[in-house]
Amino acid sequence: MALPLVVACYCLYFWDLQDIPFYDKGEAREAVVVSEIYYHNEWILPRRNGVQVPSKPPLFHWLAAAVSKASGSLNEWTIRLPSALFGALGILLTFAAGVWLWGVSAGFAAAVVLATSFEWWRAATVARVDMTLAFFMVAAFLLFYYIYRKEHVKWAHGPILALLLGLATLAKGPVGIVLPGFTALVFVWLRRDLAFLNKLRPAASAAVFLLVALSWYGLALWNGGADFFQRQIIHENLAAPLGGGGHRQPLYYFIPSLFAGMAPWSAFLPAVAVFLYRRRNRLAEEGLLYPVVWFTVVFVFFSIAWTKRSVYILPLYPAVALILGAWWSDLSKKGKADSEWLFRLAGYGIGSLFVIAGTVVLSELLGWKVFVNLRGFLHPKDQANLALLTALTHDYFWQLVAWSVVSLAGGLVIFRSLWRAHSERLLACVGLITAAMLSLGNNIIREEVARVRTLKPFMNRVMQSVEKKGPIFFYRSQDYGAIFYARRHVPFLDVKTVTPYFLLMWEREWEQIKGRGGVELLDRSEGKGPEGKDSIVLVRVRAGADFPSPMEANAAVPRGRGDPSDEF
Repeated sequence: MALPLVVACYCLYFWDLQDIPFYDKGEAREAVVVSEIYYHNEWILPRRNGVQVPSKPPLFHWLAAAVSKASGSLNEWTIRLPSALFGALGILLTFAAGVWLWGVSAGFAAAVVLATSFEWWRAATVARVDMTLAFFMVAAFLLFYYIYRKEHVKWAHGPILALLLGLATLAKGPVGIVLPGFTALVFVWLRRDLAFLNKLRPAASAAVFLLVALSWYGLALWNGGADFFQRQIIHENLAAPLGGGGHRQPLYYFIPSLFAGMAPWSAFLPAVAVFLYRRRNRLAEEGLLYPVVWFTVVFVFFSIAWTKRSVYILPLYPAVALILGAWWSDLSKKGKADSEWLFRLAGYGIGSLFVIAGTVVLSELLGWKVFVNLRGFLHPKDQANLALLTALTHDYFWQLVAWSVVSLAGGLVIFRSLWRAHSERLLACVGLITAAMLSLGNNIIREEVARVRTLKPFMNRVMQSVEKKGPIFFYRSQDYGAIFYARRHVPFLDVKTVTPYFLLMWEREWEQIKGRGGVELLDRSEGKGPEGKDSIVLVRVRAGADFPSPMEANAAVPRGRGDPSDEF
């Protein structure tokens, strides 16, 4: 059973990791930190562009830099590899946990659900710190439960658990120990077994944690001083959770986020809720209490915080997948769900959506202009995405035909599986179609969006143009993707800079100053930047040119163009 999972993880997470250039703010922001380690050996506190204190601890960046050093090249593949690797390892850990708790069928179902959940897939294919955090937290969650169920606790168990918690803390901060620690505390309290915590060798475990996590914080504080303390201690861990970092959302935000992030599997969650309710007095005996506590603690913790993003609850996805795996295994053994009508409603709903999606796309491909008729029902932002999808029908005709046929056929197979009560076939069918949909999104839609937005081709030309011909600066705002592909520091223009020099600026800025003497436009990017709105241009400022300094231009840095407050 493990081999199909390994193959699926390779196809979903590792395939074409390098083919999509960085095009959004998040990946490029982390890539710039990795480049500081790779090019300048700044392992303790790698400052973005040599100036800005990074917003997250460096475990992800260390790993990406180590892969890059080992391979002798810094690129999209080496920087994204830690996320893909930890995403796959998280799947295998979930599989092993499900097998250990409830058997092979439960472990396999849990792994399939997790592997094809949209939010898990997305985090595993991008250069962000979230999957690194999620993996070490999940490893800590599962190790604690494994230790708890062991008849004899070994001396090394507690320190090993502390090591995982320390690594989780180095991935994104104190949340790496707070959530697993609080989950363990709530669980043993519910089991009336608080004395168990003494078996984890608290003193030795604390020493290991302090050595792994706080040693870096101490070195970083010594290196970065007040800037580090303000950025990572005050802003990230105190101000941001209270809404100081943006992304303020209502209390119920993670309910629709979870349903969207686990689609289409989330359609079965109401039936799973009935399954758990009917076993409410036997949850501990059946191994279900711990994943329920795990899910609840993470969900409530992030729901209470003001700052919310869908990826924050990534560490609870394996808990939900395990519960779904246990439910699916029970369904396979009994041949019938506890709430059969909810199960069938979800199954027929998923099958119908696949049939409808396949029919709509196939109709558009055959020239029936279905997408045009959908525009009136969509938000203006979604209408722009619909226009992009319409354009893709010409460039990726046969790929979309193949996906449409698979979606249509899969939907019909789901109907047949429900009719004949073949839950294993239903699981396989939903998993395969969802995997095909994720692959389609990665290989077609993300590639097209990247082509429209990335600055990689432009910056490659820029660095060839300016090499050894003069310094290059940003004018009033910066872009992390441009910095990464420049493969060097690109500072802001200083009022004391002596001409001649080169400038990078957004086209709207160029429109305000073009026509001045001694200023020449050399190149314009094809990509429209992270927001897809504005090209960036290369300008040469000759000696003696009448060129306004950034202060004279009296313009603030636009939000999202290097504004650190937009990073949390």
